[in-house]
This record gives sequence, structure tokens and C-alpha cells, in this order.
Amino acid sequence: MVPKKMKEDLMIKVIKDGYGARGKTKWISKALIKFLSLEDYSNYVEISEDMGKLDAKEAVDISLELKGVLDRAVESIRKTKPLMEGAKSKIIRAALIQGLIRGIE
Repeated sequence: MVPKKMKEDLMIKVIKDGYGARGKTKWISKALIKFLSLEDYSNYVEISEDMGKLDAKEAVDISLELKGVLDRAVESIRKTKPLMEGAKSKIIRAALIQGLIRGIE
């Protein structure tokens, strides 16, 4: 789940970046890879907790390899923040925010 405005911004960015209307999965995958390569990505995950109303669904279809990377990131987050709920969703939302702000290339 994401805020409705973020979903709209995401589709605009995906198309603007040349991925086309059907390139959302590829764009999101690249955003996740770039985000998880940041040394301090866990700090951004905490920030994503304050996103407000999550009123739009956004499906994410990622490769098994990227799923493994994401699962390890969740484990890492839970070691330092064991009470955080929905860590995987928060990581994905944080990656989307950073992809929209910083770009994915």
C-alpha cells in the first residue's frame, strides 16, 4: 500500500524515465537495488513510516534473486528494530520514495 499521490507520481516517473507504461516492475526493481546498496538505507526506512494515508495498492513483482536480497534487508532491519511491523513494505516504500527523489540510474 502506498499513498495515492505516490502511485500517480510513480507512473509519471516510470514513463518519464523511458520505461513505458508496462515498465513499472523493472523500474521498481532497479529502485530497490539502488536503495538497498545505500549504507544507511535503514534510516530511510524509519522515515517512510510517516507517510500518512496508505490508500492505494501497488503490486510489485520482483525476481527471486531480488526477493532474497529484500528478505536479508528485512532481517537486518529487524535486528536493530525488532518491534517494527511491516518492514518489507516499509523498505519498498522507502525505495520508491528515494527512486522518485534521486532517480534510479
